Amino acid sequence: MRVRFPPSAPDEYLEVSIIPKLGLAFGGLKAMIDVQVGGTDAGSHHVTNVLLHLVNTLLLFGFLYRCTGAAGRSVFVSALFAVHPLHVESVAWVTERKDVLSTLFLLSALRAYAIYARRPSVGRYLIVVACFVASLMAKPMLVTFPLVLLLLDIWPLGRLRLCERKDSARQADSPPSTWRWLVIEKLPLFILVSASSAVTYFAQR
Repeated sequence: MRVRFPPSAPDEYLEVSIIPKLGLAFGGLKAMIDVQVGGTDAGSHHVTNVLLHLVNTLLLFGFLYRCTGAAGRSVFVSALFAVHPLHVESVAWVTERKDVLSTLFLLSALRAYAIYARRPSVGRYLIVVACFVASLMAKPMLVTFPLVLLLLDIWPLGRLRLCERKDSARQADSPPSTWRWLVIEKLPLFILVSASSAVTYFAQR
């Protein structure tokens, strides 16, 4: 799909893809907003990428600190994430906006899951699903997300109990105790991954 930017310039277009192989909707929508606010000057787009990367760094720190309680190590890992050379292209290239957007929603999903894991509820789980869907729409590469959550259930969230004490009744909001329940809990996410993978495959044919 081609969208005219700005509307008064008939020969200037921005390519906005609605298929997964080009980043789906969020990247194009964010580019539309940038152009409407800051015009066609590339500087505003670069600033947006830097701000998104800064937000991602803060989200990572919040997630790590919430899960581990180790402030110093969380700061160190977040600082390493912020300056790591692997992120240069994603932040410096305007066309790689989909990477920082996908990371934004991924880290939001991880933080939402950490909150959900402490006190499970349908509402908190739906927030995790919504953030994950948004991440897939930004860039459909996070197909390992449900598996990552299973690893987090082991550490640092400690949700997996190999055996449950018979002398204590489980509370309504207590963590699940078996692999079976933890996997069942992730089934909606696996379904989303399967659907995203299928759409991406057929879109790239």
